[in-house]
Amino acid sequence: MGYVRGSAGALAIYNGQDNWFTFGANAFDKMNFDNILDQPNNPDGLPCKAPASGIGLTPLTATNPVGGSHTVTATVTDIGGNPVAGVTVTFTVTSGPNAGQTGTGVTNASGQATFTYTDTGGAGTDTIVATFMDSTGGKHTSNTVTKIWDNTPPSCVLKGVIAGGIVIAVQDSDGGLAATAGGIFNTAPSPAGGIQLTVVGNANVNIPANPAGSTAESDVTALKIIPGVSSHVSLKVTDPAGNVTLCDPVLTGVLRDTGRPDVTFVTGLSRSEGQVHIYNGSPGVAELTVNVNGIAFRLHNLAANQQATLNVSAELAASNNRAVLVAGGRALGQATVLFADR
Repeated sequence: MGYVRGSAGALAIYNGQDNWFTFGANAFDKMNFDNILDQPNNPDGLPCKAPASGIGLTPLTATNPVGGSHTVTATVTDIGGNPVAGVTVTFTVTSGPNAGQTGTGVTNASGQATFTYTDTGGAGTDTIVATFMDSTGGKHTSNTVTKIWDNTPPSCVLKGVIAGGIVIAVQDSDGGLAATAGGIFNTAPSPAGGIQLTVVGNANVNIPANPAGSTAESDVTALKIIPGVSSHVSLKVTDPAGNVTLCDPVLTGVLRDTGRPDVTFVTGLSRSEGQVHIYNGSPGVAELTVNVNGIAFRLHNLAANQQATLNVSAELAASNNRAVLVAGGRALGQATVLFADR
């Protein structure tokens, strides 16, 4: 079967008699077939190519900080999976904090069109779809993708004091942490990731490995290398949205020597390290004075294994803060002191 253009623009369809195979080649059939093959592929602008019929939307999900921008890409294909250019695609945020935002794009030679929008609705999860109308007026809808706008930074808090060190609990309970390679480090920086060691002094720091998006609590352990010398650890904790929490506890110890108070100096404290946690030993110290930039904070009548907290935030400058710890009481009594941001 073939078709040719008529003299008045009409369409003439020829249904040839296919007797070539039965009776062999002859001049009449050869002429008919040759004439058919000589005609243009699409002489009357008919939709001989497969029409656009499929549309996919990527990425399937993504997480970013509140107020950022996000781009999705639609790919339009025909029934054979080939890209279709020149198709107008409509993008719509169907639900979430930015519901109602919309835009259009025209597919390129790769069958792709993009849509970028800015978060103006705050935290939450957007759902997005893309649609187009085919040459017959049929509507085609893509898969649904999601966009998470996250404004909650990870937490990084002191979990406890152990023999010769501390345990820091790190967690992001909504979007999870960025991927972390993990390892034991006594130099900084460690590899970038969800948990990164940025500063370390006199400590071996064990950072657990985590896959991206893990919402489980991760315990980071810092153990002193040289006992009796203060240790300093700084962590940078990041979630997939790019929200960052910094925690930089300073761990030191005080020991009441026979016949005289013990004096311990702590330097390099940041403004954020305004919470002073005291973990008294057994035997412990009876008295402890924490002098921050010349302002004294005193604890009296401390019992063995007692825990106490001082808030010295008001006395901390932007940088280069200095603390002096003076322990008194029973001989050989000791305590662990931690400067942290909470």
